[in-house]
Amino acid sequence: MYIQVENLLDLCEKHPELEIVRKITANHGHETEISLLCELIAKLYQKIDSLIETPVKTNSIKSK
Repeated sequence: MYIQVENLLDLCEKHPELEIVRKITANHGHETEISLLCELIAKLYQKIDSLIETPVKTNSIKSK
């Protein structure tokens, strides 16, 4: 498999739809255009997860 994403198995566990992406590249041991696309998809899921897990700071507005 070519996808170079940290904790890919954990990511697939959270998002079962990524298992399809993982299976696409499972039989390829080298970089191809499709494996790069699959890696990009997995990295996007990883980024979205990190944004969701990061608390958002809100500014409180004082009413007059």
